[in-house]
Parts: sequence; C-alpha cells; structure tokens
Amino acid sequence: MAQHLKFDTATLWTDGASPNVAFVTERDLNGRTHVIEELGDTSSNIYRGTKRDNRAYVVGAALLVPAGSAFTLKELKSWWELSHTPDGGLRVVERETALGTYYLDVVPSTPQWGDEQGSAMIEVTQEYVAPTPLWRGAETSAHAHFNGVTPVALNCTNAGNADTWPRFIFNGPVTDPKITGTDWELEFNLTMAAGDELAVICKTPASAWYTPSGGAATRAHGYRTSASSYRKAKLAPGLNALSMTAAAGTTELLSNTGFETAGAGPPTFLNWTELLTHGTVADEGVDVHAGAHAAHLTNTAAGVPFCLHQTFVVVPGEQYTLSFWTHGDGVNDGLYGVRDLTNAAAIINHDTTHTAVTGAAYAQVSATFTIPAGCVSIRIYLGGTGVNAGEVYYDDASLYAHGDCTAYWAPYYEALP
Repeated sequence: MAQHLKFDTATLWTDGASPNVAFVTERDLNGRTHVIEELGDTSSNIYRGTKRDNRAYVVGAALLVPAGSAFTLKELKSWWELSHTPDGGLRVVERETALGTYYLDVVPSTPQWGDEQGSAMIEVTQEYVAPTPLWRGAETSAHAHFNGVTPVALNCTNAGNADTWPRFIFNGPVTDPKITGTDWELEFNLTMAAGDELAVICKTPASAWYTPSGGAATRAHGYRTSASSYRKAKLAPGLNALSMTAAAGTTELLSNTGFETAGAGPPTFLNWTELLTHGTVADEGVDVHAGAHAAHLTNTAAGVPFCLHQTFVVVPGEQYTLSFWTHGDGVNDGLYGVRDLTNAAAIINHDTTHTAVTGAAYAQVSATFTIPAGCVSIRIYLGGTGVNAGEVYYDDASLYAHGDCTAYWAPYYEALP
C-alpha cells in the first residue's frame, strides 16, 4: 500500500499520486514535564512523577501547480486553509507508513506559509497538536460470555508500547457485571435483561451508558464497590488476562424444570409438550435425582419422534446452556437436541445426539450453543431412546442464557512507528 497522509478523512498526500502536494518533511515531537512539589525546606523538594506534554506533529509540504493543472496556487492555499480551520475541534491525522496505518487525535495550528515561488509552488509548515500525545493503531477486540460467579477469561493483547484505554460493551442477561485487571476492577450495580446493553468508556472523560432493550441510552451511575475505577482501567503492553464475573450471569428459561408440577394429563407435566408417536411419558415418583418427581420415557416402538419439549424466544448471537440429569435402562440412553424454529434447522440434532448415560445412576449432561443469525425462536427436546422398549429418565433440566462482554481497544505508541 502506498504511504499517505490524511487529515479529517481528507487525503493531503499519497506517495506517487499527489500532483499538487509534495511531502517534504515531518517531525514528531513529544516532550515530558517533571512534576516537582516545592516544600518549605528550600534545600529539598519532592519529585511527584513525569507527565507527557502535548504532542506536536509537524508536516512540511509544498503545494504545486504543474503545467496543465486545474488549480491555481491561490485555490490550493484556500483549500489547505479551509481544511485546517480550528473550528472543527479535535480531529484525526491518519499516517500510512511502511509498517501500517496509525492515527493521532489532534487540533490543527495555523498554517505557516513560506514565500511563493512564482505561480507554481509555495511551501507550508503545518503543526498538529495532540492533547493525548500517543499514536494509535487500528482498534481490535476480544469477547467472552459470563458464567455467573465463576471467573471467565477475557484476554486482551495490547500490541503497542504504551498503556491503552479499553471500552467494554456488556449485553444482558447479567447482574452486577465485573471486569478485573491486574491492579484495577470495574463493577456495576445493575441488573440487565436479554437485549439490554451497557457501554463503558474508560478513556478520560470516562462514562457509562445503559440502553434497555428497545429503549433510549441513559447514563449509568453507581459502582457496586469503592474499588472500581475508570482511571486505573488500562491495558498494559502485551497480554492482559482480564477476568469476568457477575452476581448472576444467567437467566433460567425453562419452566417446571424438575417435573414437580403435574399437567392436565396429557401433558403429564405442566409446561412440557409431549410428542408421543413412539412411546409414553410417565410421572416417576421413586427413581428421581432431586425432589419428588422425574420424567420416565418408554419407547413402545423403534423410532425417534418421541419426546418432551419446550419453545422459547431467543436473541441471535447470544449463548445458551442446556443441562439436565438423566440415566438409561442399563443398555440404552436418551436422545436430546435443540432446533432453530425460525430457520428450520438443527442446532443440536435431536435425532442423533445421545446423552451417553446408559447406566442406572443419574449423571448431568450439559451443552452450550450460540443462537444462529436471524433465529428468534428455538425448541429444546428431551427424547426417548429410539429403541423399542428402551427406557430413559430425566430430572432437573435447565436452559439459561449467558450475558456477554466485548472489550475494544487500540494499541498506543510513544512515537510514530
């Protein structure tokens, strides 16, 4: 890719392709100031630290009017002046070098003009002042789902050579989301439902915005603990192994999860729909995992269309976990699955996915899956064995959605690479 220089998205110069602008010089100046506190003792003061000064990125360019040009020198000067008016506030310099594309958030100073050389050329010195005196690269991201109070890794690699400020986008359902770094943490006193979003911007001036599903964004206030700090929430160069936790990162979606409430007969169990093409469903009151009831499915013929199921509205892209306790008849195990009703496709194929629990002792089966694009409705199945006279038991089923978090950051550099 040809090297180039852009300001506020407008191309000022491209290597070999800018007949009206010649790139002459560039200087990248970044000073430091030592903070010294004066004391009453005239022979001793205290060094408090060193802070970066504003960065000055200075470009020397020549505006050219080659033979046959459609522009006059006056028009080129006017174009440069209008491009660098201070009225636009903070804008972006984009510099493509041999190593990549880098950005600097700047305010333009007044252009300094040299003498016109006839009607064909004039040199200009343009200073750009960066209050955040660090170059930055392209933004990258990392993503993970919450698992309640169980810590989940969110690994963020800062490819720059200076600390960078992350921003976090939390999506519900999640309660009191928390991100922990090496020496900082962010935790919010907030209960989010599916479709809700919390956007946390750590770069000064930091802010947090909560957007309920279908609603307008409002500022989110209130850390959950006094240990939370925007100011400290930075990513050091290299790998930053962040940790995600929450008071609750899941929401139970199944109803009558333990088969404790009887239905009208049929269905045998309230909230569970029965498909009885190849078998029968019974209320088991002895062989249970917990509580006083379990579901007992017996195939009366060989075949798959035999199950209990429930249907749910879901959010595309969100992660869900289906779990249940089950056991077989000593030889056979049950079949289970998840179907995308919107797109008429299997997420977990209930015709072929076995629990792999054939013995007489209950064991837990768990499967985590992501909702496909466009899917807004799913159905979960707890099925028979598919074998004539085969028996299987189910108890304490669960389906829950995970909240998630995406971290975004740009690598920062002490100097233009």
